[in-house]
Amino acid sequence: AEILLVEQKALVGDLLRADKKYANAVKFYGELAKNKHMAARANSLIGWTHLEQNQPDEAVKAFDLALADRTMGETAEAQRRLASVGKAACVVVKGQAGEAVKLVEDVIEKSPPEGLGARMYNVLGVAQAKNNDPKAAVMAFLHVDLMYSQDPAEHAEGLGDLKELWKQIGQAERGEEANRR
Repeated sequence: AEILLVEQKALVGDLLRADKKYANAVKFYGELAKNKHMAARANSLIGWTHLEQNQPDEAVKAFDLALADRTMGETAEAQRRLASVGKAACVVVKGQAGEAVKLVEDVIEKSPPEGLGARMYNVLGVAQAKNNDPKAAVMAFLHVDLMYSQDPAEHAEGLGDLKELWKQIGQAERGEEANRR
């Protein structure tokens, strides 16, 4: 019963975040963080919520809490990886794209293949694009397109970025195809 209640709080937080009711989403995620087995996940979600509001300093604080969590298990490890990628996204927002590329590549290198996700490659692609490396960014976003199309939000984000990047490297027709998809 407790697990169901915890998942319901996470779902309510996700719905509020999707509706851009960020303060309420953070409140629900904060309640979720009180459960020691869910703290890494909740703090990571709080970090992403702050990042969506262009509040990288607040996001870093939440990601640091997720990273400091020492709960064992693959789920907690996955949340810590996601928090590391979130910190890299904050570094991009702060204008240090080269550093963000290194951070995400380090997470990817240390992650098991099944532990990688679309968000990692989307953040890597954004960092590479802002670091003036459009070909590398295309490769990152192609990972999302080819390997993670089952994640609709992340897939759409990757395709949107591909649309512009294909044009930058002289393949506008592929950009239009990404836009259609």
